[in-house]
Amino acid sequence: MRTRELNTWALVAAFTAAVAIQHAVAQDKKRPEAPVSPKPGSPRPTAKPEAKPTASSKPRSFFEVIRAYGGRWDRDRNGVISEAEIDALVIDPYVKGDHAAAVGAIKNYMRIFGPIMPPLTPDYLAAEEKRSKPTSEDDKEPSLTEFSFGLDWNKAYSDALKRISVSGRELYKNDKLDITQFHQGQLGDCYFVSLLGGMVHRNPDAVRRMITPLPGGGYKVAFGDDRPVTITALTDAEIATSSTTGDEGLWVAVFEKAFGTLRRRQFPNEHKDTKVATDTIAQGGSPTTTIRVLTGKEPDEIALRDTTGEVRVVDGQRVTQVKPVATESEVTRIVREKIIAALNRNKLVGVGTFPERLPPGISGQHAYAVVGFDKATDRLEVWNPHGNTHTPRGEPGLKYGYPTKAGLFWVPASDFPHIFAVAFVEADRSAVTEGQRGGN
Repeated sequence: MRTRELNTWALVAAFTAAVAIQHAVAQDKKRPEAPVSPKPGSPRPTAKPEAKPTASSKPRSFFEVIRAYGGRWDRDRNGVISEAEIDALVIDPYVKGDHAAAVGAIKNYMRIFGPIMPPLTPDYLAAEEKRSKPTSEDDKEPSLTEFSFGLDWNKAYSDALKRISVSGRELYKNDKLDITQFHQGQLGDCYFVSLLGGMVHRNPDAVRRMITPLPGGGYKVAFGDDRPVTITALTDAEIATSSTTGDEGLWVAVFEKAFGTLRRRQFPNEHKDTKVATDTIAQGGSPTTTIRVLTGKEPDEIALRDTTGEVRVVDGQRVTQVKPVATESEVTRIVREKIIAALNRNKLVGVGTFPERLPPGISGQHAYAVVGFDKATDRLEVWNPHGNTHTPRGEPGLKYGYPTKAGLFWVPASDFPHIFAVAFVEADRSAVTEGQRGGN
């Protein structure tokens, strides 16, 4: 049994790959050229600070912004707004407000769909604008299924604009950080945000001390081994494409940019062409790496379930077939001896799920933080970085799920190994001295 508990490399690799597949964007970013292109010889506008809208001004619509700036975005004049051109706009501090929100909406969709996303040509965008307009005043906004390729540009733009306007420019807006203040955004970085939430739940003051504001709007972020990462001030479009704290400040987005900057520095060859720092963490990863970076400690990886290697399609979704790593009593013993014991010692604990059928309210191919244990009820408290809410339609349990608010829910210890496939537990070994701070 001991060999089975410790030999988890294959299982961890499977979980990491599953998370990566969920958020992955293929490396081939090429877009076909469009027959429509601007007139040759048109003067290129020079970048300059944009005028700030007045308090009474009404934000432009997504397609009004496209009409105002689309020609300027296509810098190589090939008739297609490419991902590289959008990336240059994301990191441009002069792109602000609704302009940045439109850029952020496009960037978020590019991260989700990658090379299968339709080329952003003038013809495509004009058709999308026409499709998005109700045919009469009585018509409601079209649903996702009514849009070509399922892209709701107005909704994506509205969300990005709200994120920019609500967040403001303060690092913190509350004296004390709280796990319910933030949730994962469009980035595929649940493996990072979940454990950052675990850190906040464990010691919010320590998390606050990790960020030091710098003159000029930048920040210095000290991760677990106190090696600082310095980043520039966040642009509006970076805010629009990061996780959100609502109106509680920019601190989560700062952590994400710092983590992405660190990964780019650690793997310069792999990320030599990456302009947007958070792209380095956007397509999935391992909680093992996060624990190393946040704490400077090496984690233990504990298998609770395994895959059979078989994948079935159920209700149009690919579902991994799983099996227990041992008898139910043995796995429950592992939960008590490894996970609950670590929580009692105030250690950081993360867990992951496979892409399988799970209780309602719990996502597959996802990372969570385990933040508490109640001995009286023999339940573990888990946090979903999506920050979701769920009300069971029957008796709470494996069939109907568990009452969830702001991502927090309680799971009986006996149910725990029926849901989560692998656990990542902060240990007392230094990841710095073992030379594995960067991880994979």
